[in-house]
Amino acid sequence: MTPPACNAVVVYLCQPDFVLTQEGATLIAIANTLARVKKCRFAGRWDDSDRHSGGVFFVPDETLIASEASRLGIWSACDLFGGVVPYAFVRTKAVTHGLVSDDAERPAGWSDVFAKRVQDVVLPGYTVFSVCDAQRAASKLLSDASLRLKKTLAAGGRGQSLARTVTEVDAILETLSPEELSHSGLVIESDLTDVTTLSVGQVILDDLMI
Repeated sequence: MTPPACNAVVVYLCQPDFVLTQEGATLIAIANTLARVKKCRFAGRWDDSDRHSGGVFFVPDETLIASEASRLGIWSACDLFGGVVPYAFVRTKAVTHGLVSDDAERPAGWSDVFAKRVQDVVLPGYTVFSVCDAQRAASKLLSDASLRLKKTLAAGGRGQSLARTVTEVDAILETLSPEELSHSGLVIESDLTDVTTLSVGQVILDDLMI
């Protein structure tokens, strides 16, 4: 079935206060630009009570969970500027590393497939979902280098801590609640110094690709 032609571009906020941030202002500017490129109107922020004739193109503030996308009527890349995943942890940096052992704690739906595919192009490290697993991961990695502990929901260099000893790792872990660890996880990986970061990406919109 051919999807209806786009009639409106809307911003969809998973985090209501996001629109008040600098990133929120950027998102609105992006949505405005996409509306011009798609030659349809920018209808502002999505409200469940809104009714639009024709198709709606969503610009969300973060990757959507499949159940949420389904509720909004999002079925393909033609419906949104973003991504859709089956579980919340899949949209975070948690998926870039495997678990510390076969008996490690893990959320429902966890798979090591992606971590195994990218292990040769990422830093040595583990994703953990409990204090016990975090301590095991740290003990394995500390012999080679100092460590960087990353909260999986943080971005832009935020939510990161450095540790050079087991004592420092334990002090960082004490600041995290067991609920936060079990729900979102924590990435523990070797730390690098004096690095150069290169960003590589691809953007697709209808028949345009950059």
